[in-house]
Amino acid sequence: MAKKVLNQNKPWRVNITVNYYGLINANRYRKDILDLLKHLASIYKLDYAISIKHQFTYDNDLNEEFIEKNTTDLFYIRSNDSSRISKKKFRSVIDSIFGTPYSPYLMGVEVLFQLYKVLNEYSFPINFYRPLNYPYIEIHEGLEKKIYIYTEEVINVIANKDDEYLK
Repeated sequence: MAKKVLNQNKPWRVNITVNYYGLINANRYRKDILDLLKHLASIYKLDYAISIKHQFTYDNDLNEEFIEKNTTDLFYIRSNDSSRISKKKFRSVIDSIFGTPYSPYLMGVEVLFQLYKVLNEYSFPINFYRPLNYPYIEIHEGLEKKIYIYTEEVINVIANKDDEYLK
């Protein structure tokens, strides 16, 4: 009997840029947008890494005043053997969230996929996160990997334990 393969999609990788026009927009929306992308990576079992305030090579050509007022985060995503979504479907999910008339762009934030032709220039980092079965996450730092529990879950367990003692 043939072994059933969980992930029948070929390996894929995309980078998402989150452009904040004005530092106030970065302070206001960064956490929510990056948390949403992390949750999507967790749901679909995708490896991810984040570069906050990423410095692109072309930034040197831009006006200094523009750079000081704006910032960009780079969210790296790739599939692995446990991933549950194809690249096409994942792009569709992101487009449906951030490409609507009510998208964050209207609030001074733009979420875009990086062009495929520059993916080699912005390769996937050696330090990254791999979501496992919730609430566990595997953190890869070079060749070393460790399993952790999401902070929110640890806080919830501690809070619930304190509630039990209060009764």
